[in-house]
Amino acid sequence: MIGDALADRADGSGVLVVGASGVGKTRLVHEAVSRLDRRTVVRLAGTAAAQGIPLAPVLAVFPDITAAPEQGIPQARARLAGRRTRPVLMVDDAHWLDSATQTLLHLLVSTRQVRAVVIAAGDFPIPPTVSDLWKNGHLERIDLQPLAPIESARLVEALVGAPVVAAVTAELHVRSNGLPLALRELVTEAMASKALIVEGGLGRAVAPLPASRRLGEVVAANLAATVHSGREALDVVVLAEPISLQMLLRVVDQAQVSDAERSGLIRVSSSRLGRLDRHVVTAGHRLYAQTAQAELGPLRRRQILERLADVACEQADGSEALALQAAAWCLEIGRPVTVDSLLRATRLTHRSLDPAQATQFAGQLWRQRPDFETGLLYATTLARQQRYESSLEVLRQLLAHAHSDEERMTRASMTNEILARLGRHDEAMAELRQAERTVRSRRAQAHLVARRAFTANLAGRTREGLILIDPLLRSDDQEERHEAQTFAVVMLALDGRAEEALALAHELELLSEVGPDDSDRLAPHRQMAAVQRGYALMYSGRLIEAQQWAAQGLRMAEEHGSEFLLAAWLNLGARVELERGDPGRAILPLGRLIAEVPEVSGGAQRALAHSALVEAHAMLGQVSPAREALAALAENPGNVAWHPAGSAQIAAALLAFAEGDPAGAMALFEDGYHRAAPANGSIALSAAHMVSRYGLRRAGLDMARELPAVQGKLPELRLAHLEALVAGDVERLLAVAEGFAELGADLLAAEAFAVAAAQATARGDTRRAANATMAGKQIATRLGNVRTPDLLALTSPASIGLTKREREVARLAANGMTSQAIAGSLVVSVRTVENHLQNVFRKVGVRNRQELRDALG
Repeated sequence: MIGDALADRADGSGVLVVGASGVGKTRLVHEAVSRLDRRTVVRLAGTAAAQGIPLAPVLAVFPDITAAPEQGIPQARARLAGRRTRPVLMVDDAHWLDSATQTLLHLLVSTRQVRAVVIAAGDFPIPPTVSDLWKNGHLERIDLQPLAPIESARLVEALVGAPVVAAVTAELHVRSNGLPLALRELVTEAMASKALIVEGGLGRAVAPLPASRRLGEVVAANLAATVHSGREALDVVVLAEPISLQMLLRVVDQAQVSDAERSGLIRVSSSRLGRLDRHVVTAGHRLYAQTAQAELGPLRRRQILERLADVACEQADGSEALALQAAAWCLEIGRPVTVDSLLRATRLTHRSLDPAQATQFAGQLWRQRPDFETGLLYATTLARQQRYESSLEVLRQLLAHAHSDEERMTRASMTNEILARLGRHDEAMAELRQAERTVRSRRAQAHLVARRAFTANLAGRTREGLILIDPLLRSDDQEERHEAQTFAVVMLALDGRAEEALALAHELELLSEVGPDDSDRLAPHRQMAAVQRGYALMYSGRLIEAQQWAAQGLRMAEEHGSEFLLAAWLNLGARVELERGDPGRAILPLGRLIAEVPEVSGGAQRALAHSALVEAHAMLGQVSPAREALAALAENPGNVAWHPAGSAQIAAALLAFAEGDPAGAMALFEDGYHRAAPANGSIALSAAHMVSRYGLRRAGLDMARELPAVQGKLPELRLAHLEALVAGDVERLLAVAEGFAELGADLLAAEAFAVAAAQATARGDTRRAANATMAGKQIATRLGNVRTPDLLALTSPASIGLTKREREVARLAANGMTSQAIAGSLVVSVRTVENHLQNVFRKVGVRNRQELRDALG
């Protein structure tokens, strides 16, 4: 199949091979490519070490082109295009390609200038630029899939022998990348170390989950068994990959390289095109690289870096990639680096989103040349690593270096952004007020006022923020208006003005297409505007579109490399799932956020995640993990009276209901409403809706009617639902249920069908009751074990048409009695009991006694 796809006569441009690490993707492709004319094959390889270096894989093959993408891409394209026979481009580990190489690959393949075989690990995000090639039909795709999250969760529970807290299964799935072997090893290690225990019939983590020693030991044993000289070459390669064979041979001798290649420790790839003959060396496998790195002692590491730095400084000759590596190596071993080299290295790594290396360069640059430019770079790189207090200290020092309005505005804005992420909203707003007194330009003033308004929103005072920002939105000055628009989308959506928010989001998207590049920002406006659009879609009730938007944004965040953006999109995706009423699907992204980006945004995004986890677990009746999430929320450093107002009370109310305290839950729902009503309409309407759904029908409707009008189809349906609940109107309940289902609000649809079924049953309309019950159960089945008062009506014996005897049998079976015991209790035969049970299973829609027990609560 690969050979056919690469044939010069083939309709497409090649093939994309995707699968988990270690499944033999590269060997398969090498076998197919080996049958082609070697003179037509060019091999590129992405590596984690060089992901932040523009065109690094291309420079390994074409060392004389420039690393600057605007010149390097056309130069490389010219080398590969225009031949009588299209060359074959073999790209290994495409998930590690830098963005410039991705762009080059896309141009070459989409214009059919090359035939390509692209290899990507399925356990890493495939860059959108690469995935677009097969989506648009340029590449055929061969997939080797890891386990899906739900399959991982099932395997974990089978290994543990009990249900496991969803956040733990999410973390294990993330850490194993869905590979069954890795998952098994992680669970085994976690249980052996007592980090994962079964308590009260539920598997939960009581300590950080350890790494698998067994996998590490297997790889370490393999490395120990190799020829010593081969290991010598591997140690050099893992610190410099991809490294040219020419450079490697100047650090270690040819015999050592040959031994390492024969042992499979390293992979030497050759590329031939015309007179070009270039060899590139990488580790033979990711696990070899990881283990070898971990086993390198400080002295051994320094010795290798000294040799690499010596050779790199001699060979750099204008190569930006090699100069960047040389600068990093020199800094690590304490050699001096010039200011110009540091500035170039900082900019390259900062823009390529390698915050650790960028911080290293920027810190040294700030010490050697303290000015506004270097200080801002240093503060931003520190913030990208969530080192917020250090970043704030640099920003305080920058006050003496900020001389223009632009510089004062930029410094104050970044300080505000960090303080807000830390939950220190009063300080954040004071910083902006002080800056407003020092700037004169209308644009700078508008930016600072708009940011102050958004900070009020983050503090849970959305309406106060809108009062500040509304005059700017109506301004005749285009720059003032644009500054306000950047911050206003989510604020309008929260206050119930979702249609205005969506219109504004669309306008911002058009402006961002022609606006300046802001990729140097801690949270680029273009991408944060996209997050805000997602919330606007959600609050307006376009839940299916919001779900798709969140998935697209998550892919973008993974490509961007910003942990803050990753957390923002994960939170949005989870919140959309909660709005849809599917807490099981919300738990995985929340668990991933906590597992992968635990310190992000000083705790603000983490606080949102814990709050959402409380809701998700409570909706599923999982009291213990919900309490754990609530305790974590209380301990979270970014946890204040957080945005949006009223949301924390709603989460606590859902937990109270799960704990069997409906009165306490109702009091918390009402508290959430009263906190939200003065601040934002969307959350207030949601709280009023819950008051009604959880028992006080009329009170919830009265609360909703006191609010200003809230825009959007979902808010309209919420109000219609409240009115239908109070009236007990079957026709209106069915219409509302259909409306909810069309929007993707599955839980609300199922509830409306359930109440309609109950009302129809009470009126003797068995046909409508049966139809409504069936429609509601079809939706509720997809939601798993979600429990709300109205949803329970779907599985109550009366609503599902059980006879008196069937209700008796169902109750006893759900309580754990055997068929023989039930037969003895009811004085009937065992066969009669089994017949009744089969009827009960069919009517309730379950397969066994455990599912019956869950269904009947």
